Amino acid sequence: MIRSLKKGASDFDEVVAVDGKRREAIKGAREDIKEILDKLDGQELGLAALAEVVDGFLTAYREAGKRQPTRALPEENKRAAGKIMARHRSI
Repeated sequence: MIRSLKKGASDFDEVVAVDGKRREAIKGAREDIKEILDKLDGQELGLAALAEVVDGFLTAYREAGKRQPTRALPEENKRAAGKIMARHRSI
């Protein structure tokens, strides 16, 4: 389960099952995200970054009102990782 709690805002949560096929589909994105988090100054900043990303992702997910088709996951993950990398480089 992924959950985002923010003061003064609605709670967001989603249940996600990560099977072998999905694990393989997200492997590159997971490695890219881990690499970015490892460059931050401490685990607290890593948690803060993850919290912000999860909150933004779940907000957009809820606003879209539907789940992405499974076949779109790899491309969506590549785009998300690219956006994260671009933001990280500009810091």
